Amino acid sequence: DALRRRYRAVVEHACLHFGSAFATVGMLAAYRHGGPWLARLRRYIQSNVVLVERHLAAHAPEIVVHRPQASFLIWMDCAALGLEAVDGGARSELCTFMEQRARLKLSDGFSFGGAPAGRYQRMNVACSRSVLREALRRLGAAVAELRAERRGAHLSVK
Repeated sequence: DALRRRYRAVVEHACLHFGSAFATVGMLAAYRHGGPWLARLRRYIQSNVVLVERHLAAHAPEIVVHRPQASFLIWMDCAALGLEAVDGGARSELCTFMEQRARLKLSDGFSFGGAPAGRYQRMNVACSRSVLREALRRLGAAVAELRAERRGAHLSVK
């Protein structure tokens, strides 16, 4: 009982008592010794952000990347794709395009800010570089296909 009281005196004030003893030990080790790992992780995520910016600038310039300020979530302005992005929220043309054509499940901006944010899609870049490259390949290919379809439709009208 005395040991339990000592343990709770240390962890309850920081709400650390909800996990197991193993989770607490792991968390404490991360705080005490995780600095170098965290620095490497930040550099890795930053390089993923740069990869997204460069890839989309080269392969899908219609999509404007907004650099994250304090996270691993990139907001992408997709307004120039010309897809309806508000009606239906997560079932909008933009969301359907991302899910069915690009085969990506991104977070839709509408869910975060209603109609004014509908043109945005949010991408998590805290992932392996191979997963991110595949996602970017799919997105670039889908945008190129959309661009080609529109060029073809434009030419057939003339």
